[in-house]
Amino acid sequence: MKRISAIFLMLSLMFGCVLNFSGCGSPLWENEETIYGEKVEEFVTALDASDGDAMCALFSQTVRQLDKDLDQQIEKLLSVYPKGQSQQHWDGLCHGDYTQEDGLRTAAADATFPVVVNGEYFWIFLRYVYVDETNPDNVGLEQVRVYTADEYCVYFSEGDFSGADELGLMV
Repeated sequence: MKRISAIFLMLSLMFGCVLNFSGCGSPLWENEETIYGEKVEEFVTALDASDGDAMCALFSQTVRQLDKDLDQQIEKLLSVYPKGQSQQHWDGLCHGDYTQEDGLRTAAADATFPVVVNGEYFWIFLRYVYVDETNPDNVGLEQVRVYTADEYCVYFSEGDFSGADELGLMV
């Protein structure tokens, strides 16, 4: 009886180890949707409040240093975006991008989602770097692109994705 108990215990431990060490998930990325959703909410709230300073502060230190026209793009966005209460329709799904090199991790999430304000539709692509152990200055918004509904349709129907890799804000 002791032998059967010992075998059962050993098999249980082995099975537990297999489950514990399998898969591609990481505790770091388990809350990605929540983290990303909070950043979406912060961005839309700053947009609704026409708070350019709050919007700029959401971008990473690296983007604020490298994107020479960030302030002008924020001003442009605030001038074309209607005043009112936005209804963002992010569905909770996002694309994750993860690296680990020499034990140092980076993690980013992005998604494109519609926003409706006063009956007008906008599409927002937002990429948020939430972990960068190699360079903490990269943590923050990395890319934001804002389109009207018509621009979004033209953008994808023509297939011209030039500028899609540029850091910062593009209106």
